[in-house]
Amino acid sequence: MKRRHFLQTVLGGALAARGLRAQDAGQEEPALPATGGARRAEQTIEQLFSGAPEPDDPLELLYSRRLSFDEGQPLITVRVAEGRQSIALVPRGPLTALARTVSGQTKTAVERGAPGRWTLHLLDATPGVGASWVELEQLRFEDKQAVQRAREEWTAKGVPVRVATVGEAYGIAGHVVDTRRYAILAEGDATEEGARRQAHELEAKLGIRLQIHRELAARPKGHIELRDPSGASAAVGHTSLELRAEPGIAVEQVEHGKAHLEALKAQAVTARGEVLAKIGARHLGDPYLLCAEQHCQVYKGIALEEPGTDKAVDATRGEALFAVSGGESRLVDSVYSAVCGGFTENNDAVWGGPPDPSLRGRPDFDVRSKQMRIFLDGIGEALVARFVRLNPVPSYCALSGMARPDKVRWRRAFPQREVDEICAPLGVGPVRKLAVEGRGVSGRARALRIEGRQATARVYGELPIRRLFKNLNSGMFVVEKAGGEWVFTGGGWGHGSGMCQTGAIGRAERGASYREILGWYYSGAAPVRIF
Repeated sequence: MKRRHFLQTVLGGALAARGLRAQDAGQEEPALPATGGARRAEQTIEQLFSGAPEPDDPLELLYSRRLSFDEGQPLITVRVAEGRQSIALVPRGPLTALARTVSGQTKTAVERGAPGRWTLHLLDATPGVGASWVELEQLRFEDKQAVQRAREEWTAKGVPVRVATVGEAYGIAGHVVDTRRYAILAEGDATEEGARRQAHELEAKLGIRLQIHRELAARPKGHIELRDPSGASAAVGHTSLELRAEPGIAVEQVEHGKAHLEALKAQAVTARGEVLAKIGARHLGDPYLLCAEQHCQVYKGIALEEPGTDKAVDATRGEALFAVSGGESRLVDSVYSAVCGGFTENNDAVWGGPPDPSLRGRPDFDVRSKQMRIFLDGIGEALVARFVRLNPVPSYCALSGMARPDKVRWRRAFPQREVDEICAPLGVGPVRKLAVEGRGVSGRARALRIEGRQATARVYGELPIRRLFKNLNSGMFVVEKAGGEWVFTGGGWGHGSGMCQTGAIGRAERGASYREILGWYYSGAAPVRIF
């Protein structure tokens, strides 16, 4: 009844506000007799509630953009599969199924269901109604200048854009979580089909992966049937079926080595913070908060869960990274990448925008090493050629038991013909010179100048440069002409800002605790338990 009471309070406030707006406009509200007015007000509220959701309607949780809690634990809805007519699943214990009715109530349809392979089938469906746009990128809410830059850059690529604000700011246990972002959306016809077609075309043209931003006016609906291991119908739910089993349910065909426990703890804390930072800012209009892919947070399903990761999650339960900023304890943008290559990068060098005190580039090697002393204060233009040719490099990501040498140091070669084809959309003609203009503290490229026979162009940003040359491993590279080829020699895998995941493993293997690991990669930040 709490939700209904809350809705009644909100709707009553809306009625009062409407009266205030009418008075402000110079219109008189008709006087109501005390009893008759109260009766009519009650009737009006009852009419408003005739279409209100049931207090425990599962769809209200699925479509909510806010973080919900159950007995002190956050409830995070995650998409693990989508777009299927049927899904097979195997409960790890006795199955309970709750079927939703048309009115939004739930009724128990299956209790202590038998072990084996159960299946869900979509019987019929009516698509939702709303606007769909291709989301090109998201920008930090505090970086107003980046919005204008993005408009200009996408327009130069022939993609007109619109801007939407997503996410919100809220508090948890006295700490601030601000998930607000600017979403840069490609202009289109606003249809789902048009957005998907446009996304496919842009992905093919630009070599990037895009998401669909949905603004929902009416939710999709239909009927879902649950069939038991014998194939018999066990339940039918209107738009949703809730399945429960202890210790969980494995979903078939849902798209990971053992790491040191302290590294897993560090990863658990940063991943939890990344999840909190994305609540309400991703998948607007979808019946879940996050997806189980790299766009939000990779999750391979319960079938691939391991005791080590479960132990790390339990040991750090409720913890996320916070740092004091402006007198408030605020959630740290706990980004991470796979392999830093020996030095992490400043956030502003990777994504632009204002510097984040917790995301400063730092060496990922033993700072007492005499061999590496020359690199201690940064790599930059003067040392990058020497640094990327250190092979092996005594960095923690290289010394880790899970290191991948081809990601710590790498080489990519492109024939002249291929480079001319890659750069043809820039209108420079046959390429004569490639030169990095500006580097971050780790030596990662901030801009690339491309000189051709017809013109000169510049590509700004670590990620656009990597994407242009068919997804280079990182922006930490030097590029040289050798014979008929352009050769990129580099280090690292990923953007390099925040925690180096492989480096964290190397540090843990050498005795560092998860708090020490996090304290190194995120300056001035510390894990705080918030639930």
